[in-house]
Amino acid sequence: MTEVKIVADCDASAETAFAYVNDYRNLPRFLREVESFTPVGSQTEGIGAT
Repeated sequence: MTEVKIVADCDASAETAFAYVNDYRNLPRFLREVESFTPVGSQTEGIGAT
């Protein structure tokens, strides 16, 4: 099986990086398989968000 690994450095704190990947609006920017993402409920983050 072929394995592909991509490594990149980022000049951001862990908190800033986590906040970025935790924001659903950024998903299409770093997950190429995702074209769009729309929450189905009014709660957009945390336990119970869908």
